[in-house]
Amino acid sequence: MTNQLVDKENPILKRTALEVPHRENKINLIHGMIQVMKKRGGIGLAAPQVGISQRVIIIRFGDDAQEIINPVIIKRYGGQSSQMEGCLSFPNQEVKKKRYKRIKVEGYDLDWQRVSLKLSGLEARCVQHAVDHLNGITIK
Repeated sequence: MTNQLVDKENPILKRTALEVPHRENKINLIHGMIQVMKKRGGIGLAAPQVGISQRVIIIRFGDDAQEIINPVIIKRYGGQSSQMEGCLSFPNQEVKKKRYKRIKVEGYDLDWQRVSLKLSGLEARCVQHAVDHLNGITIK
């Protein structure tokens, strides 16, 4: 990992990321992603954005960051809303995106402990955006 965002034209952004093998050590990747996210002022980041085709996302909750390895959105509810969204991979560009207002996401943390989060508002939007990246979907 280079601790840098890949160029927006990099084909990795259009590919489906690979699942992380259970118990594989992701400490260096996750710490690097947190550095990139904070340096760029982001609130979320997916591993493909830093050139790694693996299913890992980071979401900022206030001053803290939560990693989710192999995230799966298991429930979408509360209706949808459209809002402008930006992306670290497409600086200075915003697109109106429709997202679910609430979600439940499951996966694993850095220690391979099960994570189950019920999220709403910006946090739900951010996770949906990051999971899109894992599925090769970008805002552009």
